[in-house]
Amino acid sequence: MRDYILWGATGQARVLIELLAGQSMQLVALVDRAVAEPPLPGVTMLRDAEALDTWLNEREAPLPGALVAIGGHHGAERRRLQQALQQRGVKILCAIHRAAYVATDAMVGAGSQVLAGSVVAARAQLGEAVIVNTGVTVDHDCVIDAGVHLAPGVTLAGEIMVGRDAFVGAGATVLPRLRIGAGAIVGAGAVVTRDVVAGATVVGVPARAISASGSA
Repeated sequence: MRDYILWGATGQARVLIELLAGQSMQLVALVDRAVAEPPLPGVTMLRDAEALDTWLNEREAPLPGALVAIGGHHGAERRRLQQALQQRGVKILCAIHRAAYVATDAMVGAGSQVLAGSVVAARAQLGEAVIVNTGVTVDHDCVIDAGVHLAPGVTLAGEIMVGRDAFVGAGATVLPRLRIGAGAIVGAGAVVTRDVVAGATVVGVPARAISASGSA
């Protein structure tokens, strides 16, 4: 049984706790300033990095593994916290649900999370701290950069590149060989038929960029 900690204690944490329950992993602590009670009774609740440092220094057992349980369009924060854990000597885990399929020649970076019902197909590459949420398809030869979150039900056809910290909303579809730029947001249910530039927000069928006021 290997101990692990989660940074984050809300929805994504609950998903990861279920995922790891059948993999000989034991949750021993959570870090989250905003949550009063842990999702599981008896688990140590730490408020911030200072409390984590104290807890790690007082702990007699070997250092636990860790994952950052923060979803949404927060890839940069997820990567920052993951690096902070690594600097403390904590090993960053990967989390692949027993009901997910990951091809033998696919690559999955440290801290990435592949949830139930998802498919990561041949020669796909996931960078560090990527979330492949429930029921996502990442088809062959896709390259997903660090910090990306693919929300539930996303379909990426083959040979797509998704830039760092981008967010693809629930049920969106991206057609083959397209590029989603770093930090871009694809709205829920969108169908992307052309490249999306870095930092853009696109919505609709077919997906079109929107301005800060929300107009196309």
